[in-house]
Amino acid sequence: MINVKLIILIFSHYLYSINSQCTIIGLIPCNQIPVKCLDCSLSNDCTYGEQISSTCRMLNGTCLNNIRKPVQSFKRLYICRYCYQTSLDELICTPNLACRHHQNSNRYKSNCTITNDTQLCLGQRTFYRNIQCNWTSGRKKSNALLSNNELMINVKLIILIFFQCLYSIHSQCTIIGLIPCNQIPVKCLDCSLSNDCTYGEQISSTCRMLNGTCLNNIRKPVQSFKRLYICRYCYQTSIDELTCTPNLACRHHQNSNRYKSNCTITDDTQLCLGQRTFYRNIQCNWTSGRKKSNALLSSIFLGGLGFDRFYLGHIKEGFGKIFSFGGLGIWTLIDAVLIACGYLTPDDGSVYIE
Repeated sequence: MINVKLIILIFSHYLYSINSQCTIIGLIPCNQIPVKCLDCSLSNDCTYGEQISSTCRMLNGTCLNNIRKPVQSFKRLYICRYCYQTSLDELICTPNLACRHHQNSNRYKSNCTITNDTQLCLGQRTFYRNIQCNWTSGRKKSNALLSNNELMINVKLIILIFFQCLYSIHSQCTIIGLIPCNQIPVKCLDCSLSNDCTYGEQISSTCRMLNGTCLNNIRKPVQSFKRLYICRYCYQTSIDELTCTPNLACRHHQNSNRYKSNCTITDDTQLCLGQRTFYRNIQCNWTSGRKKSNALLSSIFLGGLGFDRFYLGHIKEGFGKIFSFGGLGIWTLIDAVLIACGYLTPDDGSVYIE
């Protein structure tokens, strides 16, 4: 009977408002008290990742300590980091179904909050974070059947995220010595780069934080530090290190099989000379999903019926092979050789899947 009364009493506390939720009469363990019901002394004078003990006081009521004794003040451990540095797995963030993963900018600004309401961290518990766009999140059938009210919510969400993206770089670069210097983006630095060097040479540059400090190699907050970079202009960077806009209208096997693409450096911490966003002529290499092996097998076994030509999009030639019985076998043999040599390709100008 005592246990039943205890359960009813605890359950009744969860039905109160925020103020009444924090009125707890020593029946809940202290490690389960939400942060909003506590007044904790947190200090940012610590090393990132360090585990620190904080003194917390109940705003109203008491809780049970480790020896099941009602107390108003107790100790709670927390990791030295700002809330916005918390792992994405520990956050609840608003989605954005309007973004596109394959576009030049494949990230969006999301409103995030800490999932665990008992976890301590420095700064605001609700903040904005750039999250990588999840392509499959916008392809669900249920999203196509959204009601008008849900659609309006998504529109408001997109507008909110759009206005947040208009914030200045200055506010994004306010860092208070908790992030390693080698992880600071170039846009938050003022680095002295010199073009009086040999291409490919590794050079050390002096960089200064635009606002705030970062942690050097010995975990000490500094405003100025050294960063290595390779002597080359940004447009000389390898294509593997760039994010470029695609072009599905180009044709790989035409005389002009290159297109002008808008490219930017993928790694936002990498230093290079000149502008980080530029145009580059890129070889057309888009694919429509056709495999060379499938085309070759179709030509060998079903070439007399024109299946290989139909598979590659050559419709007229496919009907020609049907009515000529594969050119009496000669046309089929020639097509198999042309496909194997890579001369016969999809009609839309795309390349085979590797």
